[in-house]
Amino acid sequence: MQRCSRFVIYSQLHKHQEVPKMLLLFLLVLILSTYAYETPCSNTCYHEAEEECPKFNEREKCKLSQTTKNAVLCCHLTSDDVGANSTLLQNLPFNKSSIQKLHFRNVTAKEFYIKSLNTWRPCSLAITDGYIENVTGIFPRGTKLSCLNFSSNSILHFDKTLKYSIRLERLDLSHNNLSDIPYMKSSINITLDISNNKALQCTNLIKTMKQYQITFVNANKTTCLSSNTFSWFNTTEYVSLTKVEQFYEVNF
Repeated sequence: MQRCSRFVIYSQLHKHQEVPKMLLLFLLVLILSTYAYETPCSNTCYHEAEEECPKFNEREKCKLSQTTKNAVLCCHLTSDDVGANSTLLQNLPFNKSSIQKLHFRNVTAKEFYIKSLNTWRPCSLAITDGYIENVTGIFPRGTKLSCLNFSSNSILHFDKTLKYSIRLERLDLSHNNLSDIPYMKSSINITLDISNNKALQCTNLIKTMKQYQITFVNANKTTCLSSNTFSWFNTTEYVSLTKVEQFYEVNF
């Protein structure tokens, strides 16, 4: 009888020990499923053609993409829409938790305030083909951004906008008026397109090459402006990225 009681007690203890194991297994599955949900966006850069934009005479400036899942396209935005106190983008009638990709085409604003995107957490963001002089503000801590496209906007200056963008993998700043490359905080290899920036300074380009692991896109269209104050180029002229890389390899 005593032997039987011991067996019953052991069985009960064993059952209780299984509960934490099952709980841990459930939590592990939950974490993995969440990770799997975010992964598909990590290597995708979202970009819509101009013909997909809402027409000028349409009331709404933004719509769900007809070509890409979990994506929103906005067009013809102005400073009133992307200003420091703008609520347009915050109040759009979409489920923001499911939206992973945003594309804003033809934004016309002297300042684009990152604050206007505060309620969104995209991993792909494109703001292209507009007229923006300055990008003001910082993407918040915990941002999921892996792809950022600010091409074709005539941008002159960035704040430390990418200070917390540690997941950033692809950055397109082509066809702007930048003299410098924005500060970034990333330890991974960044694919960068800085082509067709006529004001880009070679000293600033070399500084960026020292700080980050960079793979250049459209390298044959990338030049920088040398300064005659440096001995390695005797005159103020446009220098190809190839020559800058050769100089970098020899001197650094």
